Amino acid sequence: MFCEINGIGHDILKGTNVTSFHLDGNPVKVIDKNSFRGSKVRAFGCDSCQLTSKVAFNGFLKKMDLHSLFLTNNNITAIPQDAFTGLNNLDTLHLRGNPLVCDCDLIWLRSFADHIKYSDKFSWKCALPRKVSGRSLISLKKSEMCDKQSSDGTF
Repeated sequence: MFCEINGIGHDILKGTNVTSFHLDGNPVKVIDKNSFRGSKVRAFGCDSCQLTSKVAFNGFLKKMDLHSLFLTNNNITAIPQDAFTGLNNLDTLHLRGNPLVCDCDLIWLRSFADHIKYSDKFSWKCALPRKVSGRSLISLKKSEMCDKQSSDGTF
């Protein structure tokens, strides 16, 4: 259901028994880093929410004991290396449809994906740099992602 939700405040589910929370299709611009503190959410989804990297990885994910994460069809370009640190039970990760910048900063995600039981990792496509645009992140070699020509800002 699309409710035009554009922000999530702190402690929204604290004290509830909600285990699955999906915002799919809502134009979410802000998620407080403490939105899910004290919650029992195990599955979080925000498919087609217009999420940016800054909103998606501001720390709110680490406040949950996530098993499943669905962030498809958003505006995520970068994923910090510590984005999933502490999410020891994460076994489902879906990120297809995001315009990833496949540079050396994202190389860690290739090996991380091998430890996820259920993912759409072969659908994680690169938007930049141009030389790998449209290719799957998983198919790239380290040398293609960490090419000195790409790291000097020339995309």
